[in-house]
Amino acid sequence: MMSIKEASILNMLLKKDRTTPVKAISILGLMTLLKDTSYKMSESTLRKYVNGLLKNGYLECGLKKEQEKRYYISEQGIKIMSEITGGEMNE
Repeated sequence: MMSIKEASILNMLLKKDRTTPVKAISILGLMTLLKDTSYKMSESTLRKYVNGLLKNGYLECGLKKEQEKRYYISEQGIKIMSEITGGEMNE
């Protein structure tokens, strides 16, 4: 079962159209997006959730920017978010 924080990460990536390797975002970029929501979290906590989402296939690694890993929502992630929200993406 997915947690609300995991769902908020996927929802934010989907809302910001982070759906391809080129449009991928770093952990720090994702922290910036989440800071204005009720789901802001520390870098270590966010990394833990991102690693879990990667393991479950909901996120994919995108193109690196120098040494920085970047992530985007996978097709499987888009599908699960559609199922969770009934097709409506909210903050």
